[in-house]
Amino acid sequence: MRFIKLFSFAFVVAFFSIGASHADLISATPNLGVVTNATVKFFRSDGQTLLATRDTGSSGIVTADIGAYRGPVVVVVEGDGNAMYFDEAAGTLVRFPAGSKMFAIACTGVQTIAITPLTDIAYRQALAQNLFPLSCCEVRELNAIVANALARGLLSILSVPTTFDENTTGGSLQNNEAGRYAVLLAALARLGEGESSPALAVLKVLQQDAPDGRIDGRINGGRFVTRPPLYRNFTLALRREIKAVAADYGTPALKAFTRQNRLGPASANVNARGVKNRCRRDVPPPVTGGTGDTGGAGGGGF
Repeated sequence: MRFIKLFSFAFVVAFFSIGASHADLISATPNLGVVTNATVKFFRSDGQTLLATRDTGSSGIVTADIGAYRGPVVVVVEGDGNAMYFDEAAGTLVRFPAGSKMFAIACTGVQTIAITPLTDIAYRQALAQNLFPLSCCEVRELNAIVANALARGLLSILSVPTTFDENTTGGSLQNNEAGRYAVLLAALARLGEGESSPALAVLKVLQQDAPDGRIDGRINGGRFVTRPPLYRNFTLALRREIKAVAADYGTPALKAFTRQNRLGPASANVNARGVKNRCRRDVPPPVTGGTGDTGGAGGGGF
């Protein structure tokens, strides 16, 4: 049974309140394999005003206090010279190098959030459509567009996937939200077969592919991101890998679910052009609860 090339640097972010101060804590941890010594930054709705910075350290877990801030949050996981992630294809830790970034957008009050290549696509569309500072309406719309196009069979791309590691075997993944998401992420990573860091390779291609609103392996509909391309027909390639992953690791119910094409991409179109018109802009919350620092999440790096 061959290794699954899973995105082992997906993160889970939990929002919850404590004590009489009502200060919000945000906890982040790798969900699909430990990511060590990576930086996690939390920004306000503008993607520039820093709320908190933490390092995953050797445990792969961070907790940050964002104070009284309420509203959209931009979260980024960044690599550096010391950061590593566990790649199931290689069966070992590999570098998560400087310049590597993965984003999610959400609103405070959401209980748990996964940061994955799909949430990163929603962020890229926010950049492409010049939606910053984000409103909660826009955050919901952006995440829904990606979910409806690429993650049919899931309730939300912010859901927390089942942990998938070297101990995952046949029948480990259930036919539920978490199990389906784990299959989808594993299938995405399989598109990077033959690369030295498959998951990271696919993430980088998607980050250059997604801004034009169509997942086709090309930059603005022109040249391919890589040669040879990791995929030519994204929807067909991903559907094929979804069925293969489910056959290897899913329960009978999950295998049947994927054979019926009920999980995965319905379309390669993730264009968010109409979001600004559909959403009335929320009034940004007052500048409180953060450090006041800037430096921004940025948009060019990946």
